[in-house]
Amino acid sequence: MKKIIYSIIIGAIVLGGAIYLLLSNKEQNQQETALITQKNDAISVKVDTVKRITPQLSYRSNGTFKPEQELIVTPETTGTILEIMVKEGDQVHKGQTLAYLKKDQAKVSYQNANANYQNALENYERYQRAYKTGGVTQEQLEQMQLQLDNAKSSLENANLDIEDTRIKASINGVINKNS
Repeated sequence: MKKIIYSIIIGAIVLGGAIYLLLSNKEQNQQETALITQKNDAISVKVDTVKRITPQLSYRSNGTFKPEQELIVTPETTGTILEIMVKEGDQVHKGQTLAYLKKDQAKVSYQNANANYQNALENYERYQRAYKTGGVTQEQLEQMQLQLDNAKSSLENANLDIEDTRIKASINGVINKNS
């Protein structure tokens, strides 16, 4: 029982000491705050006279503008330019046609490739019928299949050459220079 009483007395003394310290710190903080407030009451002000001026609305500077991305557009095939669809300063979008090349040579190549493909197709069909009746060997039929595949590839290539006569924009941007 004596231990409990001693513990309560010691706890009360410690608690009383803590309260005393807090109150004394509070008074000290209030005094310091009052001192700082008195110093800050006097605010310095700079005074100037009013003048009428006209503001300059333009700005001049020397420098060079550089694009974020620059692309030199070249055609996939060689040829003579027939028509340029854009001029300097025009805004263009990806896939937009910029110019057309002369198609004459590409058209002739396409017609030849198409004729070769049709001929190879007829020959392959004829060889297939002959193979069924035993007129040609498996190897000859496979050779005709190879010729047909080559003719088809040539036709697709010629078709691409015709498409390549259209020069298209590969990115969005602004035409900086026509050459």
